Amino acid sequence: MLSECLVNGNIIVRSNSIRNEETIHLPPSDLSRAISTICSSDSLAECEIAIHVTAKAWLDSPGSNEIEGALSKVPVIEGLLEVLFASTDDQVLELAISILAQLVTRNEANRLIVLNADPQLKIFMKLLKSSSLFLKAAVLLYLSKPKAKQMVPIEWVALVLRVLEFGGQLQTLFTVRCMPQKAAMYFLDQLLTGFDEDRNLENASQVVSLGGLSLLARTFEVGDVIERNHAATLMLCCVRANGSCRNYLADNLNKTSLLELIVLGIQKNYNGCAFNLLAELLCLSRYEFSSFTSVKHV
Repeated sequence: MLSECLVNGNIIVRSNSIRNEETIHLPPSDLSRAISTICSSDSLAECEIAIHVTAKAWLDSPGSNEIEGALSKVPVIEGLLEVLFASTDDQVLELAISILAQLVTRNEANRLIVLNADPQLKIFMKLLKSSSLFLKAAVLLYLSKPKAKQMVPIEWVALVLRVLEFGGQLQTLFTVRCMPQKAAMYFLDQLLTGFDEDRNLENASQVVSLGGLSLLARTFEVGDVIERNHAATLMLCCVRANGSCRNYLADNLNKTSLLELIVLGIQKNYNGCAFNLLAELLCLSRYEFSSFTSVKHV
């Protein structure tokens, strides 16, 4: 709602009331003061107001190289992240997330600044635990492309599965649009393949114990070819961590989709994960796996 107010030219004032006017472009001095406040002020309230001003300037001048350059500085990005950690105002948090999403997608250096400023992803963990903004936070984190070494605490698995479960709706961060489920699949890949073998298996076992296998099976059924291939890779990790997963997948996995993916994998030189998953399922007895015999040829 706040973003719509800004787009429509409404001014956010200190009292948080909204008054309707024609679009008013902020004087450069106002934006400069706002940026300076984000960088240096110890007052959270002042920084929150400054983020309103900065977001207004960005939306009033889409694609402005001057504004982008002014914001693409280490102190500014660090200041925005500090507000994300300290603020409890959802409007401010969403605006800060949206500004950072714009900066990260436009400049690789900004992505690295975000990751370097929050190397253990404590700020993102706080946002992913929120009740209202966790999907938008997941999109920003996905755009920042963290690696497994930054996702060490075991609670990451539960946070990511929550995004996978509820992330089927497109999220919009100003002009950035992304499906949170895509972010969740990236995070799961890091958690299940990015550590040493023991830790990968531990995380995969956690996915199974928290019900993640059903979410992966759902993604496998409704996703596009790339998503299905990705889901097959992650389900294969789960099977290798917990052999009982074979029984669940034999009963619940869409067999036609699996066979279709195997054919597509041969045609398009995919990594063969679907075929390897089928091989794992063939370890079941003939009785347990008999449902596959009823599948017509692809």
